[in-house]
Parts: sequence; structure tokens; C-alpha cells
Amino acid sequence: MTATIISILNMKGGVGKTTLTTNISVELFNRNKRVLVIDVDPQFNSTQTLMKFFEKKLDTYFDLRDKDKTLARVFKSTNQSRGIGNFKTVATKDSESSIIHTVGSNSLGGVLDIIPGDMGLIVDITDAASDKFRSFIKKNHLKDNYDYILIDCPPTWGQLTSVALSTSDYYLIPTNLDEFSTIGITLLAELLSDKVNSVDKPLKNLGVVYMFLKQNTAEDGIARDQKRFRNDIEEYFTDTMEELVASKVRPFDTVFYSDNYLITKSALYFDEAIEKHRPDYKQKVCDLVDEIQNRLSEGSSKE
Repeated sequence: MTATIISILNMKGGVGKTTLTTNISVELFNRNKRVLVIDVDPQFNSTQTLMKFFEKKLDTYFDLRDKDKTLARVFKSTNQSRGIGNFKTVATKDSESSIIHTVGSNSLGGVLDIIPGDMGLIVDITDAASDKFRSFIKKNHLKDNYDYILIDCPPTWGQLTSVALSTSDYYLIPTNLDEFSTIGITLLAELLSDKVNSVDKPLKNLGVVYMFLKQNTAEDGIARDQKRFRNDIEEYFTDTMEELVASKVRPFDTVFYSDNYLITKSALYFDEAIEKHRPDYKQKVCDLVDEIQNRLSEGSSKE
């Protein structure tokens, strides 16, 4: 077992990063895969969503946070070295692996674990963060213990996003189809170009998911006033972005629509109320995961 690590990112907020991260992770778990979600976003929305869904409350999260069992612990200055003379440090009672919290498991081998996010991530990140994060993954044999590791990135380009990408095999981009999102993709592509050229292993684009589109009856599923943004962005993928990021950039066939019913509901389409009133959204998640697994299989066959 060697995990595929996928970062879900966009520099724009409100595009569905948490929605995709949590729904993809639950569907993979339902397919009896071993899945780890790492919540790198200081807003820790994926943490809240998964814990509310599986544990029906957030009490566990606050208990973990108070016991220093969130991702922030990884980035803090090491306190386990023996030190010399007056520079001796105090060892911790728990190993770093204690920050991994299981929210779901089944009898067929499926596991869904999470490393909770933390608002402390806003201030705890230093220039050594990337080394600490990669060291954490290696020391705890995370790639050997899971089929998939999904990283929910913050809606900014900074140390946290850079750290996530440095350890990833792929990145997935959710986006809206509007003017600001189109501009955002071009800026993101330029930053990704630098990252792709700086890492010492392949970092590929897994695909782009169109999120929260306007409801419509068009044959291609795209509202008339959003078609020009779709056309512009897909032309940019082939004409410019693919060369910048040294990877194919393809939108997924599965798209998600905005729905007033969902605004005040869980981000998880597996929620009982959503599944009852909007069963097509859960099916869309299944379709998207089918596409993701097919693309990963295609990538493996080419290696």
C-alpha cells in the first residue's frame, strides 16, 4: 500500500474546497479504502464537517485541541531532542502520531482518519515547516498506511499551501465560473509553475472541478452566461497552463450546482437530510470519485 497524496487548493475562498475534500474522503471510505484527511486550513472546516457528521458534535475536537493533538503540533519547535548542557529540552508524553484521529472504520477495512486543523496554524508556520511536515509523514509511515491522503489547503498561497504541495503527488482545483475565478486560475497557475519546478518529484494536476454553478437546462450543463468563462478558462488550460505546470489540465465531466436548500446544510452530501431531498448530489460525488480513480489509473499505467 502506497498512498496517493492529493492537495485540494484554490487561492479563492468559497469555491468548494471543503465540500470536495470531505465528500471525496467519505466516498473513498465507503469504497473500503484507507483514507487520511489532513486539514491544513486554519479555518479547519473539513475537521468540523467530518466530526459533526461522524460524531454528531465538536466536543472531541476541542478536547484534541486542548491536548495539543492537532496539526499545529507538527510545526512547533521540536521538544523531543535530548539537548546538551543547559539546552536540554523536555520530552512529550505522546508521539506525534497521536494527532491522527479516527472518525470512521468498517469491517471491510475502510478507515477514515483526520489530522485536525487549528487556528494556531496562522502563527505557527516557519521556514522549516516543509521539512517538519515531510518528516512527520515519513517518520509515521503515512504513505504505507493509507490508500489516499487528501490535504485541504487554505484559500491563500503561503507556507501552508507550499508545504502541502511539496508532499503531494497531485493537486485538484475546484473553481467557480466567473470573472474573479478565471483571473484567480491564471495567478494560481503561475505560482504552481514555480512549485512544480522546485520540487524533486513529479507534481501533477489531477483536474479541475466546476463548483456551485447556476442551475440550468442547457445540454452541456453550463448556463449561458457562464459558458464564456468556461470557454476562456479551458482555452487557457490548453494554450498556457499546461506548459506552465508541465501537466495536462482537464476539467472533470462531473459538475456541482448551487442550491439554496444546501446553503444552511452540511457540506457533506451524505448527510441524511441532503440524501433524502437531493439524492443526485451524492450520486455526483460517486461519479466524480469514479473519474478521479480512472485518472489515477491512467497516470499509473503511463509511469
